[in-house]
Amino acid sequence: MAIDCYNDAPISNEANNLPVIIYSPGVGIDRDMYQFHISQLVSEGYMVITVGATYDTAYTVFPNGEMVYQTKQVQEVPATDLAFHQQLVQIRVKDILLLLDTMTTWNEVDAYLKNRMDLTKIGVVGHSLGGAAVFELAKIDTRIKAGVIMDGSLQLITHEKQLTTPFLLMRQENSTYEQMTQVWNQEVAAAYSEGQQALYDTLGGFKSFIKVNNADHLSFSDIPVLFKHEDREKSTVESVHQVINQLSIAFLDEFLKGKELAYSHLISNRETPSEFDRIDQNGEVVIS
Repeated sequence: MAIDCYNDAPISNEANNLPVIIYSPGVGIDRDMYQFHISQLVSEGYMVITVGATYDTAYTVFPNGEMVYQTKQVQEVPATDLAFHQQLVQIRVKDILLLLDTMTTWNEVDAYLKNRMDLTKIGVVGHSLGGAAVFELAKIDTRIKAGVIMDGSLQLITHEKQLTTPFLLMRQENSTYEQMTQVWNQEVAAAYSEGQQALYDTLGGFKSFIKVNNADHLSFSDIPVLFKHEDREKSTVESVHQVINQLSIAFLDEFLKGKELAYSHLISNRETPSEFDRIDQNGEVVIS
C-alpha cells in the first residue's frame, strides 16, 4: 500500500469551502492508522480531521514531543465492562464537541485553515468504539449532517431518542449473533446484537446496513497492512479496503455533498455482489 503523506504540505489555492470529515479511531489504534481511507477521502475533496484519544490509544505524541501511553486500566479492562467503555465513549464525544467549537475559529482566523472548511457540511466517521462515539455525538449536535460507522461498538450506544441524521453502518463478515459468538464471548455478542437492533430502531432518517465480505474487525484500519496476518492475503485486504472506500465515499457524496443517488445507485446496481451484502438489523443478508 503506497500512500503519499507529507508534513506541513501546502493546501491548494482551490481547496476552499471543503466538506469536513471528523474521524474517530478505535481503542488502542492511532488516529493515523486509517490512511487507506483518509487519503482516499482527501483525494475526493474532503478535509479530514482525525481526533486522537489520549490514554486509550496505544500512545499519543503531543506537538512538544511529550509521549503519553495507554493506561494500564484501559489495557486490562474486560470487554464485558460496558460501563467503563461507555465512559470512554463520552470522553470522545466531549473531545469532538470541543473540536467542533474550535473549527469555527480556525475557519475565521487561522492562517492555514481560514475559509478552507464548509461548516454546513460536517460528517463523521468512526471505527469500533469511535463508531459508537460519532453516533452518540450526532444525537446531541445538529452540526453533524451524515455519519459512517465502521464495525462500531454498538453494545455501547444508547437509544433514548430517535435520530434523523443519515447513517451508514458497515459491518465485518461476522454480522449475526451466531457468527459473532464464533469470535466473541456470548455476553458481548448478545449485547452487540441488541445494540445493532437498537441502532436500527433509533435511526429515523436514511439508514443503510452493509456487511463487507472477507472483512474482520481490524480490516477497517491499516493494521492488516502494517502488521501482515498470515491468513490474510494482500489481495483480500486491498479488495476489502477498496469496498470500504467505495461505499463510504459514495454515501458521503450523496448525503454530505448532495450528489443525487450516488450511494443509492451504487448499492442497487452493483456488478460484483460478492464484495458486500445489505443486511437487516439482525445482521442477516437482505435478498433483493
